[in-house]
Amino acid sequence: MNSQKDSVFANYIEPWHNLWDITVQMSQPDEHPDCLNQPAPEPDLSEQSKPIAPENLTQEATALAWDVIAYPCDENTVRQNRLGLSSRKFEDAKRKLEEHQLIWIFPIGRWRFLITRESLYRLFNLNPQQELDPHSFAVNLACNCLRQDPSIDRLQKEGKVGDSNAAVDILVHLKDGFRECYEITLSAGNVPSNAAKLQNMGFSEIVFLCRDFKVQQAAWASLRESGLPQGFLSRVRCILFSTLLRKYRAIGTGQ
Repeated sequence: MNSQKDSVFANYIEPWHNLWDITVQMSQPDEHPDCLNQPAPEPDLSEQSKPIAPENLTQEATALAWDVIAYPCDENTVRQNRLGLSSRKFEDAKRKLEEHQLIWIFPIGRWRFLITRESLYRLFNLNPQQELDPHSFAVNLACNCLRQDPSIDRLQKEGKVGDSNAAVDILVHLKDGFRECYEITLSAGNVPSNAAKLQNMGFSEIVFLCRDFKVQQAAWASLRESGLPQGFLSRVRCILFSTLLRKYRAIGTGQ
């Protein structure tokens, strides 16, 4: 990378820090909930290999690549504003990175997030971090949000429950002594079985974080038809992931 490019992109990689401890930044969502609840397309998980050299990326695609590495949990509107790109140039840069299997595009409600793939670290000769699939990314994003809640004492990713090998995506210990758990729900297929394994685990609340409105409705329908006791189901919630993101934004920014 020549000296001109070095000066352009240096700000995206310095200083280095624990990326998942930084503040999530999101744009202000529309006030109408229907805008948030539209079903989102499945992320493209194609594994076709399309190698590319850094010098063959456009300047905009290179800038976006560094931005994704430096700020892994920001959503696309924030990235576009930070980089000062037009909508067309931002979409072109994003498409270029996706075509070459350098990122995943992950929708949650109206927001779109970009997930760094290991190939992106290799492209710039950086030490590759653990590649996150969309589910793992969503777990990290939810943990980032929940850490801002003052009622939470501590939380664990992949927290073990009971004496078996069963685990939940996020195990939350509240300051009042109660426990809650959160399950990332990208599709509704396993919701009844996941709920059943938690039936006698002593949770005050079990939350299924649903990626979009369609998944949320399907999750509730499957729970109603599961035959699980009504007393237990009264402690189960299916909420939109975007609800957590909006709540976090309010806590994190004072808005």
